[in-house]
Formats: sequence, structure tokens, C-alpha cells
Amino acid sequence: MRSMTIFVLAFAALAAAVVRADAGDGTVTGSVAYEGKTVEFKHVYMITGPDVFDPNVTVRTLLFTDADIGGKVKACDSVFCATGLVLNGMTVDFGSRPRLNYWVGVNNQLLQIGGTAVTADAFKSTADTADHMAGTLMIDDSDVKGPKAETTFDVTLTKAFKAHH
Repeated sequence: MRSMTIFVLAFAALAAAVVRADAGDGTVTGSVAYEGKTVEFKHVYMITGPDVFDPNVTVRTLLFTDADIGGKVKACDSVFCATGLVLNGMTVDFGSRPRLNYWVGVNNQLLQIGGTAVTADAFKSTADTADHMAGTLMIDDSDVKGPKAETTFDVTLTKAFKAHH
């Protein structure tokens, strides 16, 4: 019986490690639906960079995607490059304002939409620091023909971008 318990615990630890490794820099479950298309999130990445309107403010951006783009994100030289890698999924900007900005791309970006949500209503955090975010994100703009997204995630910083001068 003891050997069976050890086997089960070892198998569970290995499975958890495989799930973590397969998810890139974070773990994620959930999806986004828009215009009859649904993208299941398999990977999540976190980047930071200067705010578009105030380069002295740092914005944290989460990249939710169905593709493993971690190596490409790390090779990028700008936030614009990194966010452009999300062909099927969603990006979410957490800045200093009480609203978050989101962008959804489905069908290899043939369908795109952006919007905002009240951060306190959309994000229920279990970790929320400069280099680690975790929790549940729910955005539902389907009543105005927008996207509906729900995801639970845990991610650490993938790459920090500096302002270009």
C-alpha cells in the first residue's frame, strides 16, 4: 500500500510539472468567445511596458492564447511586437486606471474587437504584484455583441519592456 501511495504522489507531481511546463510561463484554463468562434486558452504570458499615454507608468499585459509563443515573446523588442503574436486569444492591460483594456482576436485575427471593463468587477485576484498575477478574469460584453471571456490563471513575468526614446 505504501508503494502505491508513493507512486500516486510521484505521478501527481510529474503531471503537475508537465502541465506547468506545457503552459509556457503560466497555467491557464478558460476561453474567449466572439462572433460564433471560441478560442480555448492553452498558454498565458505576462509582459510589462510603458503606458501608451504616460510612458512613466508601467502597464502589465497578459497574453492569453491557444499557441505557445513564449520564445517569440522573449525575442520581441517591444510590447507591440509581443501583443501582435496573439493570433487567437486575448490581451488584457492592467494599468493605473480603474478600468482594464482588452483586445480579442479570433480566426487568426480576421475577427478583432477591443474594449474596457471595470477592473474590480472583472478580475478577482489571488496574486497581484508587479511580476506575478493569478486569479479569475471574467469579461462579458455579449449583450452589446462583444466577446465573452472567462479564465483562471497563474502567471509570472515573461518579459519587461522599456520605453523607446
